[in-house]
Amino acid sequence: MQDKESFLKMIDGLTDRSDKEKEFLKKNIESIAQGVLQEVDLKNEMTAAQALEKVTKKARVVKPIEVKNNIYLMEKADGISLQNLLKEIDSDSIELSEAEAKKLINLYQDVLIEQFSKVNADGKIIHGDIHPGNIFIDLDALKAGRKDCFTLIDTGNTIVQNPKSAIRFINLTKYIADADVSNIAKFVLEGAKLPEGMTYDKAYEEISKELKAAFFDTKTKIGPVTNDSILGITDSIMQKLNIIPSDTQGNLMKSKHSADNSLYGFYESFLKAVLKSKNLSENEINEAGIKEKLKLSAKLGKDMAVMQTKNAVKKGFQERKNLALLPPAERIKIKRSPDAPDK
Repeated sequence: MQDKESFLKMIDGLTDRSDKEKEFLKKNIESIAQGVLQEVDLKNEMTAAQALEKVTKKARVVKPIEVKNNIYLMEKADGISLQNLLKEIDSDSIELSEAEAKKLINLYQDVLIEQFSKVNADGKIIHGDIHPGNIFIDLDALKAGRKDCFTLIDTGNTIVQNPKSAIRFINLTKYIADADVSNIAKFVLEGAKLPEGMTYDKAYEEISKELKAAFFDTKTKIGPVTNDSILGITDSIMQKLNIIPSDTQGNLMKSKHSADNSLYGFYESFLKAVLKSKNLSENEINEAGIKEKLKLSAKLGKDMAVMQTKNAVKKGFQERKNLALLPPAERIKIKRSPDAPDK
């Protein structure tokens, strides 16, 4: 809590920020502080691990044993953390073939899609802090062709998605399919904190206008459209307007962003290791060597882009499957906005 107060005082002392920008920063600090308090509650972490294990099929969840005297005892996770795996690959202590790395990436994608894109109609709990230190990989299981090679640890930061919230995100998929920018704008404004002096109608008008431009101009390039990609666009718009998303939505997007960075960071590190294994160092001046390196870099860069596209396609497929979970009564409620453009 002392750190929080120090940050708030530091923000008050900023001379190059407007009052609106300071207020935006302060609200973010408050949100982060709440997350930290949740994460250091060991009993909460134990309860969350038990709940997460019930809804997680694509990965194991470390099994808690006991919390006593402010000590949390749990079973040892199989394998090594992704963080350490990256170090071992970089130091040549561990070698992965390209086929093994791609298989690992595919399985990792499945873990993240189950956590963040798959919706359970009766709600679920989501791991809110998947990063290279919080996911363990059993390389023996991977090399043996098994799919249960991941284990999630550190469940202090979780997000509870209740049935109402689950249905909201299924509705969002329908709004996106209909290019219904009006309802998308209403979705992201629900529970949002507006800057002083901005009305809801003004915020709605600005976000709708920006979304129409993103969807329908000929300059903005949008890849495979998923809930994440649209929320990424709206988050950028809201930040520009100093609008803070609801705590649940903000925490979810931060968690997704961190998890995706973990996924892409692994593959990027693997690609660098491939370059290194080709003995094509940065200091090479041999013309043939430089051409070979550039050629290989281009290929691996293309592989990275393909992997990211496949990840988005997988997310979109899961989100469309989620639509089948909508109860008939909820389907009747979903109506395109009168001003939604024709498809």
